[in-house]
Amino acid sequence: MTDQKHPELIRLGQSIRSIRKDKGLSLTQLAQLTGASVSALSTIETGTRDARASTLYRIAKALRVPAAELFEASPADAPHTGTASGYDLGDLE
Repeated sequence: MTDQKHPELIRLGQSIRSIRKDKGLSLTQLAQLTGASVSALSTIETGTRDARASTLYRIAKALRVPAAELFEASPADAPHTGTASGYDLGDLE
């Protein structure tokens, strides 16, 4: 991945960090629960690393939330202004 952070990865990382902190867990504790390194989790939370689906599943399981909750937009991101179908092909660029 390039040095440029993608907005989607930043939002995902912010979501994970927020949930982790709400649960009162440190990065070290989350690392122990997931089997991922503290360094890997830190880069996921900062949006500089694209996590595998299996890692995201382990994070969600450790945080005791549905995996989909990791991807939920914050209230500041709402409402979605996509097309009527819910898809905006501009999002794919």
